[in-house]
Amino acid sequence: MSIDDEVAEGLRCIENEMRRMLDGHSPPYDAAWNIWAKAMSLVAESPSVMHSLWLVWGSLTDWVENRPEEKPQAELKMRQAAKEWIE
Repeated sequence: MSIDDEVAEGLRCIENEMRRMLDGHSPPYDAAWNIWAKAMSLVAESPSVMHSLWLVWGSLTDWVENRPEEKPQAELKMRQAAKEWIE
């Protein structure tokens, strides 16, 4: 698999996680963690796209981990970020 194919497949996986979150098939934190992990794994192959995704979704998962009492607010922002990306 070429690097371009690997990045394209990674983006498909990320967008699938976003859709699963928005459709209610995956808890927001779980989907966000998967998005973060996939983006992190592809930063070297596509830094212009994956580095930004890694930072955004890392911040959102860190929000839940560091301030669990604010989980509802963090999940709202996770859904907003996913919706904006898909649109």
